[in-house]
Amino acid sequence: MLASAWAALLAPAFSAFGSQVSWLELVAFLLAVWMVVCNMRVHLLAWPLALVSSLLYFALFLDGKLYGEAALQLLFAALALWGWWQWRVGRTREGRALVVRRL
Repeated sequence: MLASAWAALLAPAFSAFGSQVSWLELVAFLLAVWMVVCNMRVHLLAWPLALVSSLLYFALFLDGKLYGEAALQLLFAALALWGWWQWRVGRTREGRALVVRRL
């Protein structure tokens, strides 16, 4: 059952510029775009979206035997976890809650 679900995710969703785009790649891309929009609006949801899209890209790159790119996605996922944690419970040296602000 898991193998058939994995095969369905890797099945082509459509073709763009002569290359097949899988459902997994499409979902990862859409989550990444949503994450960017959340980042622009300084919204907490950006962190879990970054985590999930990075893990989906990890699976995609691992399936394509692009091991360096897959490892990089694990780094991005770890950074997303750290950023999410800092946003939720991070404190300054004085013990005050971190303030999220625009640059």
